[in-house]
Amino acid sequence: LKYGRTVHSLARLLSRYDVTLNYVSPEILQMPSEIVDEITESGTPQHEFRSIDEVMGDSDVVYVTRVQKERFEDPADYETVAGAY
Repeated sequence: LKYGRTVHSLARLLSRYDVTLNYVSPEILQMPSEIVDEITESGTPQHEFRSIDEVMGDSDVVYVTRVQKERFEDPADYETVAGAY
């Protein structure tokens, strides 16, 4: 979520509707605070989780994006999260 331009745009778009946004990611890839703050200002409820199992049963739609290896400055950080989901 941290580096995903598409998911940032999607969160902004969905915040215009009556939805709750649930973000699932490792902590080092969580949604950037500026996006979270913007969505908060819109009044849209949002929550962060570390496991998809925590929200899958309550979700109507799941949007999945790949971990963008090319965006990591430190390859060790990528290896930490690669295949986590």
